[in-house]
Amino acid sequence: MFRSKKIFFLLVLMCIHLSIIFAEEKISIEDATYLSPFFKLLLENTESGYVFYDKKPICIQAFSPNNILLENEFHKFSASVWGASKILTRPIFHSKNICFRINHKDEYILSVNRFLFLKVVRENLALFQYVLGPSVTPESLLELLLAENSSFNAVFNDDQVLIGIVLGYGVQHSLFVGRLEKIMESAFARDVPPLSSKVALCDDSWKEMLLFTSEDENIVNNKFLKPGFGFSSLSEEQEGLMKKIDLPSEQLTNQKPSFIFGCVNNLEENKQRIDELEETQKDIIKLMQSPTFLQDILEVIAEEKVVIENLSYECLQFSNVNPNITLAKLIKSLIRDINKQDVSFFLEGLLSNERINDDLQTHRMASFPGFSKNVALARENIIEADQFFSKLEEKSDFVSVLDSYLYYQILQQTEGRSLKTETSVRVDFEIYDPHGKCLHCGSNEILDLHETIPGFAHGIKGMKMGEKREIFIHPALAYGVHTYLEKGIYLKIVVKLVEVHDSIGKLNPLVPLDLAFIRNNDFLTKCEEEQRNAFHLLGKKIRRFLKSCKAFDVVSVSKSLRQTEDKILSAEEAEALNQIFWNHYFANS
Repeated sequence: MFRSKKIFFLLVLMCIHLSIIFAEEKISIEDATYLSPFFKLLLENTESGYVFYDKKPICIQAFSPNNILLENEFHKFSASVWGASKILTRPIFHSKNICFRINHKDEYILSVNRFLFLKVVRENLALFQYVLGPSVTPESLLELLLAENSSFNAVFNDDQVLIGIVLGYGVQHSLFVGRLEKIMESAFARDVPPLSSKVALCDDSWKEMLLFTSEDENIVNNKFLKPGFGFSSLSEEQEGLMKKIDLPSEQLTNQKPSFIFGCVNNLEENKQRIDELEETQKDIIKLMQSPTFLQDILEVIAEEKVVIENLSYECLQFSNVNPNITLAKLIKSLIRDINKQDVSFFLEGLLSNERINDDLQTHRMASFPGFSKNVALARENIIEADQFFSKLEEKSDFVSVLDSYLYYQILQQTEGRSLKTETSVRVDFEIYDPHGKCLHCGSNEILDLHETIPGFAHGIKGMKMGEKREIFIHPALAYGVHTYLEKGIYLKIVVKLVEVHDSIGKLNPLVPLDLAFIRNNDFLTKCEEEQRNAFHLLGKKIRRFLKSCKAFDVVSVSKSLRQTEDKILSAEEAEALNQIFWNHYFANS
């Protein structure tokens, strides 16, 4: 009797053990409905597939579900992220090697290969510890990366080299491309007077962006970079680096899912790496074409058998809110910085039956809401500067260094050593805009005059140690209109020469920027016309989206836009819109 009971309990234990070994992950039909379009778009449009196949440690992809001004494949992907976001918090997507992290605040999704991430950080640990601190370990860095409140760039201290390494681009490629990106990013940092403008690093499209983009408190200050890699200037270094860096193979660049990175020419490991990535690309394409695609991809992630019921797309219901009024609130929040006159052009486009034109200039200008206001302000500031400097010409206590552009008066005279051809100085300074706002100040600061704006370098020429000057610099010898500072402003600098260091070199030439185009009223008129066309285009784009989405009525949305107060969407309203967007793209498709 005792023996039979013992055998019975052993059989029970064996059944439990076997049930654990052969356990299957089960995905409900509702979960599958949301997950299938998400993973299809994720694999097709991002590099996440290479993460799943052990060729890339992490992939980061932006999303923005509520920005319907970006009505395109990006918005479609964003809707799929919303649909899958709650499901991706479940253990199946976090307990194994592959895991996901969605940051709703910064609007990005991470696909992470834990093993590969730990491996690549461990292999380059000295470099990571040099940047992030000696106590950093691969495990602590991964834990921080996946923490709920962490920000991707902050985790890596905004270091482009480290980011390139964990994105799977290789150390050498990351070093060269990271340096190039740092140079290019410096052109879009806020200028810090009296350091030189980075506009020389910009091509015409970048200059246009600097002119049309409003001053933004989130833009970081420009930390002056010195040329590296043996180059004498940043522009030469940028040009040299661009010659050394190319894209990978045509297959990886032009065929989805692409794997695009800056590839340093003539490295021995390039061919092997690119061959491996091309083979992986074929595997991902094969996976995407599988009739059991979702089950296959989930089994790659879960590392075990996954059971899915037959897929059935159904139009899932949203909460009981008025979709037209709610959408109008969303649109109003997206265009809140547009003045009333320009909103009328947007509404005209919204109600227009005209076909959307293919004018690239208009489409490009739609990316810069309010750009004509920036041009108008720059023009006003330039005209104000011209008038102010014409008055300085009449003042006998001011010395002209360059008529109409650069003047100074001596506030405190001394008999110390004179600054002649030297280019390294120690100074105290305060720099003000025309409204008296202090833009920057420094005490006992060492400056290389090669690295300062021409107006400053030539304005202190001839000063004696201990001397104090007040210098007025026209915007044409400062930062012009291509800057994240207020555009077109002149500068007032109060400077004291503390010390002159032995140094030899030539100053940047005292040649004013050509700002005639901004003074021309025709340029402003053209910008205002392009601004109206851009708002009209935005309205037509929204109309096209509304007409394709059965949940909305164009006339009702337009009426609500005119009546709705400027309020933030509630959580319930945002969820309702996201559900509508998801249904629009994926239900019954």
